[in-house]
Amino acid sequence: MKDVKNLKLKIFLAVLTVFLLAGLPVFSDGIYEKLETEKYPLVVENIEAPKSTSTSTTTTTTVEKTASQSGAARIQNDMNSLARLYKYLDDQYLWDIDYDAVYDAMATAMFDALGDKYTYYVTADEAKDYEEDNLGTYAGIGFYLSKTYLEYQDPEDPSTIYCNIQQVFPSSPAAYGGLKAGDMITHIDGESVIELDGTECSKRIKGEIGTTVTLTILRGSATFEQTFTRAKVDVPAVVSTMIENTDIGYIKILQFYQKTADDTKAAIEKLLSEGMKSLVIDLRDCPGGVVDSSLAIADMFVASTKLLTVEYKDSSNNYEMWASSNLLVDPSMKVAVVVNENSASSSEILAATLKDTGRATIVGAQTYGKGIMQAISTYGKADTSVTIATFIPPSGKAIHEVGVEPDILVPSLVVTEEMADAYVEMLNSTNAEDFVDLHSEYTIENVDLFVRENPNTGLSAEILQAIVQTEYYSRMTYDEQPVCDTWFDSQLRAAIEFLQEDK
Repeated sequence: MKDVKNLKLKIFLAVLTVFLLAGLPVFSDGIYEKLETEKYPLVVENIEAPKSTSTSTTTTTTVEKTASQSGAARIQNDMNSLARLYKYLDDQYLWDIDYDAVYDAMATAMFDALGDKYTYYVTADEAKDYEEDNLGTYAGIGFYLSKTYLEYQDPEDPSTIYCNIQQVFPSSPAAYGGLKAGDMITHIDGESVIELDGTECSKRIKGEIGTTVTLTILRGSATFEQTFTRAKVDVPAVVSTMIENTDIGYIKILQFYQKTADDTKAAIEKLLSEGMKSLVIDLRDCPGGVVDSSLAIADMFVASTKLLTVEYKDSSNNYEMWASSNLLVDPSMKVAVVVNENSASSSEILAATLKDTGRATIVGAQTYGKGIMQAISTYGKADTSVTIATFIPPSGKAIHEVGVEPDILVPSLVVTEEMADAYVEMLNSTNAEDFVDLHSEYTIENVDLFVRENPNTGLSAEILQAIVQTEYYSRMTYDEQPVCDTWFDSQLRAAIEFLQEDK
């Protein structure tokens, strides 16, 4: 790719809560993508992370400040004033001072004062659990979760006090049990998670293979318990298949790791060898990851075209990323990209790039809206994340806090507040289990029969289909479970219908 700087993967593990792997090593900031440039040697486009962690506050003093002071002079003035205050404290305070704790509190407060949840300071103690570049295999349940730090919780906002499931891995205990992105965990083995930080929640969910953990799940307004048996969990990147009885290929990207572009290329080549004439790329619930993987995938579909512009505070540092002249996929092949509210970051870059270049049609719901870049740097034994740039797709329309608008809008399936009580009642009943005991074969006819046999539940047909489908999936092995749902997934079905038009 011309004018494209080398992008390398860095996995940043800080206790700044986002994408803690339940049953996997604790990821509080998920996967970060490092973009190396001459001026900014540690630049990444990161998955969303809340503010930093310190509960300490700093004491301020009044310092004469004038409008004529330059930034450097202002900083020097403030630091001198703070040094005097610190010296006074050291001289007068009755007990011993933990200098490391005071330093961390001051540094943390300085970053917090900027009011940017993506800019934060990670103390040495918080950063000590760094993960290596490659993800391993661990015993757990199989999903990413996030949890807001205790000092930033809002009792009126459940998403800030409970664990949030960000992504469920296919063929994991969590997937077989029907957990999905957007679910919240309120209790682990009966204990409330409100007073637990994300690291502790993750530790309690993972454990030895064969042991169990019971989670209390909040889904919309519905609350229910489920018990899971921990198993070996592999972190996937890409799954693919030919959609049955069609010439349509299907690729689901779960996360943009460093290997994702290669895995996607291999999947495309395999699907082409199997007769693929059109393609669905599923980016739903994909939280993002390595930007280079996202752009490398776009490069397989478009040639000699601008893919992305990176804009800095100093516009002289701006640069563009362009596709090479080589193509993997014939430009005449129809492509549909399926997205939802949880498609974020690098997922949005890929979707926006393919949309703006006219290479793909976007199907589903409006995406998350994360299109800014952070510099992740080591500072002594600590780390920092600082927002330094924004990503602009070919259209020139910013992604950040806006998202990517689908060409074909298909709302995601949700349990409405009106359905909440009925939903809980159905989940706590044995209706689905008893039905599958009697009708063990997973077919459209059996799913429709379950819906007809539960006519007055207060639940929509789509929700009933999802409930019994989950029960069927929970009884399937990995090889038996469909890679994608072409029967009841309305967003995927809309993408398939689009690809089959004019045939």
